[in-house]
This record gives sequence, C-alpha cells and structure tokens, in this order.
Amino acid sequence: MFCPPGSPSADALFSAIESAPDWQEPASVELELVSASPTPRFFTFTVGKFDEASSLVLIFDMTAHMTNAHELEDRRLELEAIFDYAPVMIGLKSVDGRWRKINRFFADVLETSPDELIGKRSEEIWPPEMYERVQKHDQRILSSGRTATQVLTSTSNPGERSIYGTKFAVRDNAGSLAQIGFVGVDISDLVEAKKEADLMALRLREAQRIGNVAYWTWDPVSDVLFWSDELFTLLGWDPANPPQNASDYFECIHPDDRAAFLDRTRRVDQGARVTIEYRFTAPDGRTIWLHDEALPRLTPDGQKFGFIHDITERKESEIRLRESEMRLSLAKRIAGIGTWEVDQKTRALVWSDEVYAIFGQNKSEQPISISKWMKLLHPGDHESYLRLRGLSIANRRTYQVEYRVLHPDGTHRIVLEHGEHEFDPDGTLSYTRGTVQDITELKNLRNRAIEAEKLEATAALAGGLTHDFNNILGAIAGNLDIMEIRGAARLGFEPPLDRIRQAVHSGQSLTQRLLNFSQNSPPAPKPVSMNRAIEGFAALARSGLRDGYTLTLDVSSAPLVCEIDKNGLETALLNQIINAKQAMPDGGPITISLSRAGTGEPPDTLPPARYVKISVADAGPGMAPDVANHAFNAFFTTKRECGGTGLGLYMVRNFALQHGGDAVLHTAPGRGTRLTLYLPESTARQAEVSDPASEERASDRQTRILIVEDQPGIRAFIEDCLVDDGYEVSAVATTRDALERLENDGSSFDAMICDINLGSAVDGFDVAKRCRDLQLDYPIVFVSGFADGARALSAVADFNADLIKKPFGVADLRSTLKKALARSRRPTP
Repeated sequence: MFCPPGSPSADALFSAIESAPDWQEPASVELELVSASPTPRFFTFTVGKFDEASSLVLIFDMTAHMTNAHELEDRRLELEAIFDYAPVMIGLKSVDGRWRKINRFFADVLETSPDELIGKRSEEIWPPEMYERVQKHDQRILSSGRTATQVLTSTSNPGERSIYGTKFAVRDNAGSLAQIGFVGVDISDLVEAKKEADLMALRLREAQRIGNVAYWTWDPVSDVLFWSDELFTLLGWDPANPPQNASDYFECIHPDDRAAFLDRTRRVDQGARVTIEYRFTAPDGRTIWLHDEALPRLTPDGQKFGFIHDITERKESEIRLRESEMRLSLAKRIAGIGTWEVDQKTRALVWSDEVYAIFGQNKSEQPISISKWMKLLHPGDHESYLRLRGLSIANRRTYQVEYRVLHPDGTHRIVLEHGEHEFDPDGTLSYTRGTVQDITELKNLRNRAIEAEKLEATAALAGGLTHDFNNILGAIAGNLDIMEIRGAARLGFEPPLDRIRQAVHSGQSLTQRLLNFSQNSPPAPKPVSMNRAIEGFAALARSGLRDGYTLTLDVSSAPLVCEIDKNGLETALLNQIINAKQAMPDGGPITISLSRAGTGEPPDTLPPARYVKISVADAGPGMAPDVANHAFNAFFTTKRECGGTGLGLYMVRNFALQHGGDAVLHTAPGRGTRLTLYLPESTARQAEVSDPASEERASDRQTRILIVEDQPGIRAFIEDCLVDDGYEVSAVATTRDALERLENDGSSFDAMICDINLGSAVDGFDVAKRCRDLQLDYPIVFVSGFADGARALSAVADFNADLIKKPFGVADLRSTLKKALARSRRPTP
C-alpha cells in the first residue's frame, strides 16, 4: 500500500508532520492509498503537536465511508439524469404554489424551458378555468396529504395538449409536508385517438340510422340476445325493456314467416351464412319488413351474429309495383287495349294485334282500311262517331268516343276510343293516333254491380219486412191458439178460425221465402267428440311406438265435446308423445287421460267456465325447476345436440291458447312429467247434469218463466199460454227491465224466453250473456223473427239455448219450452 510520491496529498501530509510541533490545533489530510488490491483505500490522517520536538499522527480508515459517498453521488447523478430526461413530466413545488424544480419534458410539453417555469405559480402557467382545478387538488393534498389524480388540458402554440397527472405529498425528515410532487403523462395522442374513435362510432351510428341498418348477437347456450342501439330504434322497441331471449323476438315475427325464420336458424346452426326477409310486428302495431343476414359463428363459443336492414319502403314499393303490374296485366287481358294510326295524307291505317282481336278480324286475311273500319261500326253509332271526330279536328283537341263494333258472328263489342291529331306547320292534318279498349266486360260489370246494389237493398228491405211481418203473424197465430183453447170453436167461430189459420200459414210461407232470399251466412261450427278423437289418436300412436313403450288410455265415460281444430289437437298430442319418448329412450309407460276439469283445477289465466282436460304423462326423469320454467318458450331446448328446436311444447301451448284454453306442466326431478291441456267444453249437444237435490227443491214450487218481448201482442200471447199451462210468468218489454230483473231476482226463475231483436242497441244476445255472467244456468229459449240466421244459430250453440221462429203457435211454444226444461232437469207443470 503506498501513496504516489510527489502527489499533492502526500506532500501535504509530510509538511503537516514536520510542522505539527509548531501548531496549536491539529490538522487533517485525506489520502487515497493504492495497494495491490483493485479497490482503492481511503484514509484520513489527523496530525497534531505531541511535544516540542515531535508530532502525533492519528490514522482513520475512511474506505467504507468514501465508497458510500461515491455511490450516493452516482445515484444522485442518475436520479438527476432521470429527472431531467425522463419522457414524463416531473416537477416539485413548494407549499406556497411556486415551482421549485421542473424537468425538461415538463417544459417541452408547455413549450418553454425549466428556467422559465422555476419560481412561477400555477396560475401563471395554466388558464384560469384549469387553475381552479389545480388549486383544488393542491388544497386537498395540503389538507389531507393524500395522492390525487386529474386530467389537465393545456393550450400551447401547436394546439391543445391533454395531460394525465398525479400529485403527491413530499415530506422532510421530520415528517412535515415540505413540497408537492407532480408526475404527468402527455395523453394528447390517446385523447385524439378517442375522439377519432368516437367520431367513427358516431359516423357508424349515423350510417346505420340513414341506411336503416342495425346488428344483433345471440348466444344459443344462454339464450341471451343483444341488440345494438340502432336496432331498438329500427324496431320501435323500448330500450328500457329489452328482449330477454329469442322467443320474445320470435313472438313478433309474422306467423306466415315463422317457418322460414326457423329454417334459417337451423341452417345457421349447420354453419351456413343465411339471408332472409320477413315481416316483424313492432310494439306500436306497425308491420316492418326486415332483411336479416345471420352469420353462423361470431365467437369460439358459438355466439351468432347478424345484420338487420329495414326494407319496408323497398318491400312496399315492390308490392305496389307488383300490384300495379298485376292491375295493368289484368287490364290488358280483360280490356284488350290496342293502338292504331292513320296517315291522313295517304289514308293508310295501321292496327296493332290487339285492335284486330277487339274488332274480331283476322289480320292474315286482308289488310285493314279506313272504309272497312267504318263498316265495322254499329250503324246506330256511325253518325255520332264521325261528328265527335270532326269536332276534335276542328278544335285541334283530343277526343274520346264510345261505340259498338260488329263481329262476324253477329255479336257486338263495346269499345272506347281515344285519339289525338298531329298537324303540319301550315295547319294541314297529317296523322291521327290513338287507342282502342274493349270495355264490354267493364260495362257488364257495372251493370251487374248496379243490379247487385239493388239486390242488396232489396234483401235488406226483405229482412226488415220479415221481422215486422213475423211479429204480426206471431201475435195472430198465438192468440188464435188461445181462442181455440178457450172454446171459441164451440161458439160457432170454427170456420173463420180455420180461414185465419190458413192465412197465417200462407204468411209464414211467404216470410220463410223472404228469409231464404235475404240470408247469406256461413254454416254453424261443428264440435269434436273428445272421447272419439283421443281414442282414434291413441290407436294411431300405438302403431308408431316400438317395443318397450306402453300407451294407456284413461278416458272419461261422460261424453265431452270441444270446438277445436282436430288436426291441431292430434299435432299437439303427437308432440307430447315425442317428448315422452325422448324422456324415456329405453321405453316406459305413457298415459293419456281425458276428463272434465274439476272446480279450481284450471289455471288462474282462464276465465271461469267448464273445461275439458287432456293429460299426457310419462315416467321419465322429470325436469329441474329452471328447465320447467322455460319449457314453453320458443327455441328453449335441452336437446339441441340431438336436433331439438325448442318448439314442441311451445306449439302445444299455442294450440291451447288459440282455442281459449291453456297448458300446465307438472314435473320434478325423478317424478316424471305430466302435461295437461285445458280446453273450453262446448255446450253443443251436451246435456248439463244438475244436482238432484236442487231438482227436488225446484219441484216443490211453481216453475217461473221470465219473458222478454218488445211486441205487446206476442208478449201477451206467450204470457197467456204459459199461465194457462200452470207456469208462473214475469214479462218485461225492454232490455233495461230485463237486465234489472236478472240483477235483482234472476235466481228465482227456471227459464227465460227472450226475443233476439228488442228494438234497441242491446239485443237478446246481450241479455243472455248477462244471464250467464250472473252464473244463472237455467234454459234460454230465443225467439227470432229476423233474417239474422247466422247470429241466432251461433247464440244457440254459445248459450246451449233453443230457438223458436216467428210465427209460432201454442204447440211449438209448449214443446220447445218443455224440451229445454227437460234437458236441464227442471220441473214442468
């Protein structure tokens, strides 16, 4: 170890040792000693006076201290370099807001130098509105000492800069807040990129809006449907109530287009890219035509993606164009429009093929000429035709003329000719051109329409006369029977009574012919025997079941009738059988049950009424609650890998809903599945079963009949007849009185005889409906003297009523009422 000779430090040490006896205070010299080790050694030599002739030297090894000091200096230089040249904004400012230290990047962002910013306050750097934000953040740090972040926007010469900065407290050794630190990043490029992205998104939305285009995604696994904002606008759907799944959307597709939509879904599942067009019913009731392009896969998990374009205007234009083309084609075919031209200078005539056909001429036989044309005109129209054409030439105007054309077979056609003239500059007539249209059929149609209007008016008049006439005949016939019953014949009135009866029968025959003339109604609906329908289906179903399956029937012995589509019923049952087989792939029992639903059995969704229930049950594994809750949703299926579409149970319930019923699913894991259809029971040809106890109670009193008839003569006749037969009668003339009687005392009656046409807006059907609404199930006998046969027949089926037509006699009234009371097992006198 040695100190290089001649170095200033060595000379100073030797000089100090020599001079130390003369010093009053010691002195120190620092030396770096070099040794064989690559690491230098640092020593501090303290030299002082020892005595008058010698010096005292104390040697301290300062190697570790000096090494640390050098390293600290290196770190400081590195930090200074990072501070000055880091690509982020770094600064320190005192608690009074003055900047004490700022790096180059900070100054470069603000396009100045660090020296220009040192000592300035924030209000001297930032605009006023920005300084308020800066000051709030400084105060927050000064009061709490917490770190805060903010986005600042600075306007510099090249433009606006956006800075994302973080402020933090810098404390001294005592822990007091000494300065506020700032680290910021220039995010101007990010802000500009976001602005550009927002602008592109806005342009995309505008393009979608202008082009009526939107997009959707659908996850078939979770059945989650996503719509773009534009799709909500396009479909008129409230964004606050988005569709929960594909079935919500499917319900709005036009029924005629659903099959194509389902086929599209199947093809997309198979990996095809499919485009279809269909109609969609918007929430406000509008029908929208959609062009829907679906892609088979958007993400690896199988999510579907598609575009929807509103093509309503195009479709409506196409429809209008097709309709216009069809009308034009029909007009050409029916009207046979042709063109013609006359060269007035050469007198040459040219006809189109249609004109030859209209005039019944063979083009190949001989050329047409003006003279021959004139000979084809009906003689009675020749003069008027020439006169109109002459006037149009004189006035230089177009003309229109209608005339008859003679055909070779002796028949004639009616044509409508339009023509216009062309004149040379000197006023000479040069050409006449025009069209010819065969309007024979149009003329005939117009005449038939006039005749049809006359016939319709006559039919309406006949219907009204029939009603009034039947009321008169009814009063005469009824009271004639009363006279006979009360002995008028014994008083010598039998011959005139016979003549009156013959006159009534003649009048009845006349009114019946008027009714046949005026009525034009569809036939009454025919109910379906559910017993026979279920048994017939079971026979077919058994033939299609393989070994391992058993099909058992549990059919009520009581005849049950429903007004339904039999094919639809069989389809619904077949879907249930298929579901049962899928639930039991190895075979098992399937049971079909048919009975009348008991009180409280039908679901709350159905109005109070009698219902027939049809159940199909299997012994399969059953369904979990979350599966059962979605079983009736369209497209919901747990067998998609097996080709399931999720439409089987949806179609079953839809059948029930369409016929005024509903479907209920009973299932649980390990307990099998039973699906029950509830359908309204038809009263047609069905005798109601009454309570024997109520029958006994009714027989203890006189049978009470309510009569509702606005015609005094007929009302009196019915009342007299029933009183003579031992009935207790209450008769009213108006619907208001009838409804009041039903409301207050309706349960005291055993039957009601009600005229259909009561001369007011509320008719006999409304009275009968109110009767049933009040749960009054006694028999109703309708009286009809009007031409509204279809409504009368419909009401008879709806209310399980009987119908007696005016005019009627005592025998008709007695038999009809007794039949009605017997069917309901109510007492008769």
